[in-house]
Amino acid sequence: MSAPGRRNADRMKILVVSHYFWPESFRINDVARSLFAAGNEVTVLTGQPNYPDGATFPGYRSWKVSRESHEGIEIRRVPQVPRGRATAFRMAANYLSFMFAGMLFAPWLFRGRRFDAVFVYGNSPITQAFPGIVVGALHRAPVVLWVQDLWPQSLEATGYVRRPWLLGMVARMVRWIYRRCDLLLVQSRAFVEAVRPMAGNTPVEYHPNPGESSFDIAKPPSEMST
Repeated sequence: MSAPGRRNADRMKILVVSHYFWPESFRINDVARSLFAAGNEVTVLTGQPNYPDGATFPGYRSWKVSRESHEGIEIRRVPQVPRGRATAFRMAANYLSFMFAGMLFAPWLFRGRRFDAVFVYGNSPITQAFPGIVVGALHRAPVVLWVQDLWPQSLEATGYVRRPWLLGMVARMVRWIYRRCDLLLVQSRAFVEAVRPMAGNTPVEYHPNPGESSFDIAKPPSEMST
């Protein structure tokens, strides 16, 4: 349903790609609701919820492809290894399982669909951008990445990755991701100087986070998932 007074011709079909989504508490929940309230058709590609405790939420299965609806938003979930106790091994498994499952299942889940834009919520892990880039290429839709965490800086700061050669590999991956997007949004003005040299010709714009209403009921200790 379009918003009052909005023409159907202006209605966009938007795919939101986020490693985390409702019933997990993150700002992307509010963003998706706002996009839907503005009269757009919103679909979310995400994993099976398990943040912050590391166990898959009741009613969900880690290795299942599923579909549900929440407040008018279609949610497609792909298999994902739960975070568990957030050891380095389990975090890597969690990150990579969503990345590969998203790239594998998204073309099938969205076959025959049209999207006007792919919006990637870029908190940790940045690897969640890969499914968004794949869908954008297949559907010829522009990809917008909203950078919430800086990689590889976040990995180094949290101690999950310390070896310089591995941090260098992550930096090259991030550079590749940034340059495959059509627009990069950064949630902090301080991020601009760090992102722009890696972005190539991709535009970088400051776009702050919305309010904190996502955290009114269950507030995670940090938006950084590492």
